[in-house]
Amino acid sequence: MTDIAEHSVAPSTATIFGRPILPGVAEDSVPFWRLVLRGCSQCCFQTNEVTGVIFLIAVLTYSREQALLMAMAAVIAPAVALLLRGDRFLLELGVFGFNSCLMALALGNFFEYETALWIWAAVLSTVATVITVIAVRFISFP
Repeated sequence: MTDIAEHSVAPSTATIFGRPILPGVAEDSVPFWRLVLRGCSQCCFQTNEVTGVIFLIAVLTYSREQALLMAMAAVIAPAVALLLRGDRFLLELGVFGFNSCLMALALGNFFEYETALWIWAAVLSTVATVITVIAVRFISFP
């Protein structure tokens, strides 16, 4: 089994049909906004900022509130992962945003848009990221 830390960093150039549309970035220096969009794109198992924007637009066509919930969770996830010093490789892939964004979307789908929903979406998105950071540290995956 290989350790996640042994892998190279995440792809640093966003492309459409194989053509780069965002400039490449140096290792360990992916801007925060790109980490946020990569978290959104992980909901469809991609590591591409353009896919993250498209996914947010798709959610926006369904519901403005859902798109805001997803964006909120997508910002919370990398922030919490950075604070907890989560695995940099997974952070740059946007993996920490995966569960957080899905948590926020699920809550928005099943509950009324009230103040409690927004608070719980933020809390549970944070919890999902904390659990992911802990799981990566203590459970070895191939």
